[in-house]
Amino acid sequence: MRFIIFASLIFLQICSLSGQDSLKEINLNKGKYEVGFQHYTVIDSTRTYQIHNEHNNQFILRPISISIWYPAEIKNSNTVILSN
Repeated sequence: MRFIIFASLIFLQICSLSGQDSLKEINLNKGKYEVGFQHYTVIDSTRTYQIHNEHNNQFILRPISISIWYPAEIKNSNTVILSN
């Protein structure tokens, strides 16, 4: 029984190694629009949580990560364009 569980866990680990493709492999074509990106971290003051790895048992306000991708228009030549 232990061997079956061990073999199953090894099989699942091997299957998860190829869980993500690179951008070159999926052949994305450049679209009609330039893309803008903003990332914000805000605090939800209505909910608290306790960090499990901390030993002080302190409850903190819950941070929320927000990432926004949107069509953009490049207005000046000083804009940095990121590529692969």
